[in-house]
Amino acid sequence: MFRWGWLDLSRQCAQTKTLIDALRIKARSARNPSLRFRGNQQKIAVARLLHQNADVLLLDEPTRGIDIGSKAQVYETNRSVRRDNKAVLMVSSYLPELFAVRSAGSDEAEVA
Repeated sequence: MFRWGWLDLSRQCAQTKTLIDALRIKARSARNPSLRFRGNQQKIAVARLLHQNADVLLLDEPTRGIDIGSKAQVYETNRSVRRDNKAVLMVSSYLPELFAVRSAGSDEAEVA
């Protein structure tokens, strides 16, 4: 993101647009995502982690209070992150959700 000590805004904007498209975030522009929707707020939080290229994602109640379409997107992002050999620690008070994530995930996924 930096070049010669300067922030590379064109590269940052391109990566932001990529994440907006990948996570299907509702936004008028890369600088102005809609925060009115709970699903968008959750997806923006995940996008920030992905932007930082974190090796471990801690998702605490990532689908609480969001619509079914956004839930599906969170699950798909979860699977794609695991395919990239990154760890995902998901905390949820809704037990069926954890079993669904495990069954849709790899054989190494564990529910504790």
